[in-house]
Amino acid sequence: MTEEYIFAMETSCDETAVCIGKLNHAYQTFEVTHNIVRSQIAEHQEYGGVVPFLAARLHTKTLPPLIIRALQEVREQDNHFSLDYIAVTRGPGLEPALYTGVNQANVMGATSNAPVLGVNHLHGHIWSYLVPSEGQTVFLQEHDVPFLALVVSGGHTALVLVKNFGFYEVLGQTIDDAAGEAFDKVASMLGLGYPGGPIVSKRAAEGDPHRIDFPRPMSEKPGLDVSFSGLKTSVLYYIKEQGGVEHLSDTHINDICASFQQAVVDTLLIKVRKALKQYGVHKLVLGGGVAANPLLRQELETVAQEFDIPLRLPSSRVTADNALIIAVDAGLGRLYGHRGQETVEVDPNLRIEHT
Repeated sequence: MTEEYIFAMETSCDETAVCIGKLNHAYQTFEVTHNIVRSQIAEHQEYGGVVPFLAARLHTKTLPPLIIRALQEVREQDNHFSLDYIAVTRGPGLEPALYTGVNQANVMGATSNAPVLGVNHLHGHIWSYLVPSEGQTVFLQEHDVPFLALVVSGGHTALVLVKNFGFYEVLGQTIDDAAGEAFDKVASMLGLGYPGGPIVSKRAAEGDPHRIDFPRPMSEKPGLDVSFSGLKTSVLYYIKEQGGVEHLSDTHINDICASFQQAVVDTLLIKVRKALKQYGVHKLVLGGGVAANPLLRQELETVAQEFDIPLRLPSSRVTADNALIIAVDAGLGRLYGHRGQETVEVDPNLRIEHT
């Protein structure tokens, strides 16, 4: 079959998302017809973070109407529409939330006789750079492998050697907190609200990144693993030394945010440079929620220029969790001959190396 429709769903955390697109095998393109994301940030803000069972309840409420709406609209646009493949995030993520999407996908597969493609959410972030900032056509044929991918999100931080589609080697990863998690916790310490990453980044833009010398954890240690727990603790102790948040001016808080953010980015860059020296790669790729951070994007541009390799950054529209990156990964899988299954299983602890 030259063209196939893929219906994708994403419910790994606090975004409920669906995407429908047409995969063209001959031209290796994915034409997006529908891409809908419903965020749960407002519902989780009062708790200062994502509550797994609340997330699952909201997915259960929100997902069916999104599916019905997207299917109705695509059928109105294309009389020849057929539900050829269903893609769904099966991990990693919050177990109750993942089950909502996977159960729905399995039911849809059984009732429509369409194979189900289980997608590793982190693989979606790795290939998210293929999605253009504008337009509905995703070109899937660019595969300059091997490349080095830095995946940075609220739950994961890893350096990955991508040997080809489906072949991933984790070179280093966080041994404790993920970078995005550290951003959220520092924001909480400073009383800045949730989600913390965008807030800290915004305040950092107004601050002095050199005012406070926070540590760059594990920078002198061999290997490519990183750590952010100690850095987070250093921020906590610094705030206590100043007499608590209530004694900090807005300018001082901005400087703390800037100094903390610079320490996180420096820590990542130290390991990225080390990995690029050790492995011959054709390009450097960034993915994950923290990929939206302006300083990280800017600093990685400098690193890529140092090593004379291209840097591929994801569009801002796909740095947060969404079903489009799940559809893109599934589309790549189809180009490589993946046939799908009757049902897929949830794996909340799914590793990057696994599909």
